[in-house]
Amino acid sequence: MIFYPKNFDIVSHQIKSDKLYGIMFHGSEKGLIDYYVSQVQKILELPVRKITYSEDFALSETLNALSFFSTKEIIIITGVNGNITKEIAQTLKTQTHNFPIFIADDLAPSLKQLFQKQANLALVPCYPESAIDLQLIVKRYLAGKGIEPKALEYLCANLNSDRQFLYSELDKLLIYCNDKDQITLEDVHEAIVPMRNVSLDQLIISFVKGDLKNYLNDIECLLHNNIPEMLIIRSLVKYYTNLYTVKLHTKAGMSVDEAMKLLKPPVFFMYVKHFKEFVATLNCTSIFNALKLLTAAEVKLKSTGANVKNIFENLLLNNYEKNLLITYSANM
Repeated sequence: MIFYPKNFDIVSHQIKSDKLYGIMFHGSEKGLIDYYVSQVQKILELPVRKITYSEDFALSETLNALSFFSTKEIIIITGVNGNITKEIAQTLKTQTHNFPIFIADDLAPSLKQLFQKQANLALVPCYPESAIDLQLIVKRYLAGKGIEPKALEYLCANLNSDRQFLYSELDKLLIYCNDKDQITLEDVHEAIVPMRNVSLDQLIISFVKGDLKNYLNDIECLLHNNIPEMLIIRSLVKYYTNLYTVKLHTKAGMSVDEAMKLLKPPVFFMYVKHFKEFVATLNCTSIFNALKLLTAAEVKLKSTGANVKNIFENLLLNNYEKNLLITYSANM
């Protein structure tokens, strides 16, 4: 069966009721996937083992293997692609000893169809959410408190769908407004912007401009304030993806303003000027190559013990070496 993130409470209930044999998460919103995988782990309270998907690996043996250290395990299977074999399909139609969580970027039709049709399997697509979905999530989380329309709009424009980050920021807002019945735009500015979002936006602008000094200062500040390094990378990826999207639309004849209206969430009004400057100055090739560098940096952060600061510093320097960035005058 297919469940969307906003209906994940149903998935949680089915896991607790022992009605699900496995879950497939797929899509481009890695923050959502990471969050919901962590929620499944909390529900089951089992040790976790990670493996990489292969069409010829013995799934049945893996999912029914007994552990020396616990009665059951969560088996997280990453890199899911390709079509499903009969053996894998048959295994997933029955309840296995261990609980499988599959994670895919692009899902083959046969796998997607299997998880959609089987009542005991859950398919959870994780893609960027609409402004309306984010509003519902924020309102639900802030239940019991009123919120001004402008404050809600600001939150949805500045908080992304990475649940760990989103809920952390909303918790901070709730603490700040503990004795208030109505949350105002001023409350949101005071509770959230100074610590995180402004700094994150400033870092992105410094990176695109190639402003090494301010970029490194922003990195230092964000890491000092315990901003997850993966959030920093993914925010940069999201920004460049937005630039690339707008560039493609303008090449097809759309105006910049029209193309920007298609972005979800929209560019916050304080940074529209910078965004338009970057759209006008950068070309599609440089944006695409920057995205490749950012993706490689994300993989390095996940898979190595390299110094985080060095990774971020080299990221900008590599952009310079490849002539991917536009040089801006000091007074711009």
